[in-house]
Amino acid sequence: MTIAQAATYLDISQRTVRRWIQSGKLHADMVDGQWCVNLESDNEPEGRQLVTTLSGQIVQLQEQLETKDKQIERLQSSLDQAQTLHAMSQQKHDADRLLLSEFQSRTFLQRLRAIFSANQ
Repeated sequence: MTIAQAATYLDISQRTVRRWIQSGKLHADMVDGQWCVNLESDNEPEGRQLVTTLSGQIVQLQEQLETKDKQIERLQSSLDQAQTLHAMSQQKHDADRLLLSEFQSRTFLQRLRAIFSANQ
């Protein structure tokens, strides 16, 4: 099969197929100026073994991605909670600052009356 067909069959790029041919991972012969990729050798189907190996790696990577997605969801949830708490804290701080500024704008006598009336 051609490099393009091998790339499609193995679900990899044509460049990767060429590198694998150079490194010896794939067996290929030059026929009429074009590479003919042989995915099966005489004794052992290297191409199928490679596909099996790559399929196993893909499954592992998919599991890792699922784990990462779950971690991202938990982190996003934590971030949302932290932002909510920060907003609530900011509102409380603003309300306290407003009360303090109102209290400070009163005269000393008005402040004492407010304190004593709040305690009764």
